[in-house]
Parts: sequence; structure tokens; C-alpha cells
Amino acid sequence: MLKLIDGTKKEPCFTNAQLAEKHYDMAMPCLYSYAMTKDRWALRKGVYNMVRYSIYRYHSIKLDGLTMGYKAMFGILESAKYFLSTLTPRELMTDFPVTKTYDGIRYECADYYSTIEKFKNLDLDKPLEKQTTDIVEILWGYQNTRISILLAALFCTVSKIQQAEGGEDLFTGFCKAKGLEPPETIKIFKNEKGKLYTIDSKGRSKPIRKNIPHYMRIIK
Repeated sequence: MLKLIDGTKKEPCFTNAQLAEKHYDMAMPCLYSYAMTKDRWALRKGVYNMVRYSIYRYHSIKLDGLTMGYKAMFGILESAKYFLSTLTPRELMTDFPVTKTYDGIRYECADYYSTIEKFKNLDLDKPLEKQTTDIVEILWGYQNTRISILLAALFCTVSKIQQAEGGEDLFTGFCKAKGLEPPETIKIFKNEKGKLYTIDSKGRSKPIRKNIPHYMRIIK
């Protein structure tokens, strides 16, 4: 009987916490320089590093269920969102290029063409904060990986805050508002032997079995 052995996992050169610290150290001097001199190039470098700092901090921070921890993360993400609104559309598309995906019509989602079409109605050389009161509405359909991760982290954090305060998560509230049945909640746990199992909303447990690759078969 063959046994599948996991390969050795290669450790990354830097942890998320170390990368977050590096980008924070690069962002703060640039933003301070912009506050003193109004240099747009310093602002752009500061915003770019602030977005990356927020993403790495989100992945590295230990959110242990305390409301204060979630609120601190929410403040960081909100700051990154605000700094993005200080950029002009031209600066945003230069520093965070639109992802070159062109099949939005086929899959009924945003793509390169829908992003460019949305920006046609904006002044390319005027800061976004002076053209809209809801920067999320513009960024939500903006096709860029880092911007998408930032917004996903922001909404996940808001959802966790609501749950920590005894409310519902965002998706469950959205489903109820639209008259849809909320999805079943399934949580993953690990026992003392290191094996994973799931528990559904009704308390039923089920072990998680690792799939055997198709190119391997059990020899009896």
C-alpha cells in the first residue's frame, strides 16, 4: 500500500509581519514629505507602500476575537482607502495598473474594458476624493489584484467586527435583505492528533479526507 508523503515546505524569505514593517517604514517618510511639500511623487510612493503595508498587516496580525483587535485593523485599512482617494485616476492607473482581463462579458464580471469605461466619466487629473463621495464604489469595480485584496480585507474585517459585537456577518445580512436563504456555516477544527474535521451549524462533525492524486492508486 502506497503512502503519500508531503514534501518539504520552503519557508519564505520574509514573514508577512516583516514585510508589513518594511512597507510601513517606506510609507511614513513619503507621506510626511507630501504633507510638508505637497510633492505628488512623494504621495504616490507613500500610498503605494501604505496599501502594501495594510495587506501584509492584515495577513500577519493576530485577530484573536477581541473587538479592539478588529477595530485596530479596520483603522489601518480605512487609512489605506483614504490615501487611495487622494490619487488622481491617472496616478491610480499608473501605480496600480488595471489587470489585463478581457472576458468580463462572458463571465458577467468586471474586466479591463468595464474599468476603463467607468473612468471615462472622471477627470483623469483631479483627485478622486474631489470627484466622488464613495471611493469604494469606484474601487470595487477596479481590476487590480492589490486593490481587490485590500477591499476584501476591509469587508472581512467589518464582518468580523459585527460578529464580535453579537451581530451577523455581512454576507448573511445581505442574503436576508434580498430574501435569500443564508448559506450554512461550516467551521474547521484540528484534533489532538493533528487531523482536520468540520462541524456544521447543526453540530454534526465530519473528517476532512485528503484526496489521493489521480496518478496514484492503492495496490492490494
